[in-house]
Amino acid sequence: MLNGEGAEIITRSGAGISSPAGDGFASAVATMQIANMSIDERLQMGRTGFALSDEEFNRGALISKLNGLRVVEGRHQERFK
Repeated sequence: MLNGEGAEIITRSGAGISSPAGDGFASAVATMQIANMSIDERLQMGRTGFALSDEEFNRGALISKLNGLRVVEGRHQERFK
């Protein structure tokens, strides 16, 4: 169960199925959707989720992204290479 941008990222990327926080019925529906998927579909969803996690939340990737930013007069601005 997840709301907001996190839910949108998961759904848009195909990394999983989300349901609104606190909505037990929606969670049950999402669980049934996953249960009714083929093994190949579930494996692909898992691979997509792993790749998304590695790309967006890997410590090295995050540090590289931060190194690509600089602060100018209190604002973040991308560094042009």
